[in-house]
Amino acid sequence: DSIRSVRIKGKAAVPEHGRLSYMFCNCENLRTVDLSGLDTAGAEAMNCMFHSCRVLEEINFGENFSTKNVINMSKMFFKCQSLRKLELTCFDTSNVIDMGSMFEGCGHIEKLDLSSFKTPRLISMSRMFGDCGCMKDIDISGFDTSGVTGMSGLFSGCSSIEYIDLSRLNTSSAVNMISMFMNCTSLVYADLSGFVTSRVTDMSWMFFGCRKLTALDLSGFDTSNVVDMSCMFCSCKSMRELDIRGFDV
Repeated sequence: DSIRSVRIKGKAAVPEHGRLSYMFCNCENLRTVDLSGLDTAGAEAMNCMFHSCRVLEEINFGENFSTKNVINMSKMFFKCQSLRKLELTCFDTSNVIDMGSMFEGCGHIEKLDLSSFKTPRLISMSRMFGDCGCMKDIDISGFDTSGVTGMSGLFSGCSSIEYIDLSRLNTSSAVNMISMFMNCTSLVYADLSGFVTSRVTDMSWMFFGCRKLTALDLSGFDTSNVVDMSCMFCSCKSMRELDIRGFDV
């Protein structure tokens, strides 16, 4: 709790198959981290690396920070409530399987450019952006989500997003969409025209609390395998048009 600043000088190398999981977890007074002296080419896990670093304001990854062999990035920046920006163009995510809750609780970040992320092996992105209350712009246009099964709570609690275009998001393997847009209280438009939901079994709470949505085009939704739709549109107080005649229940 007493650590306020971390700087790795010289050059330290993570061994092959090394893990940086929980490295700074619960360093609740940590404000700055400089990893420019850390060679992470051997690392295969970075889950919970900055978990609950609530006052962390700045991370310098440096030129030696490599994620080319990393498999797990779940909860990497979980509840980093004071971070206002993240420059992640140096990240190679081609081997990452799990990004669940990666940015959950990053309540002060307004924009995330993840267009450079390549995710051919990704399976889980549940609550990846959960409770990012100030987030207004998320670019995941480069994501390959063809193998992703878990999308529950993906944007849950993103209460500042007004428009979201997910027409190119591949959901063909998705099984779980619980709370996917729950409490997106500023959302006025969502393009879900490219959604393939033939394998989805749970859509409960999916649009719960989307109180500014007036309409949704769900004509392409295949609900033949869905077993739970409870509270799917609960508290959508502005909804004026909803055509679900094509729903197979």
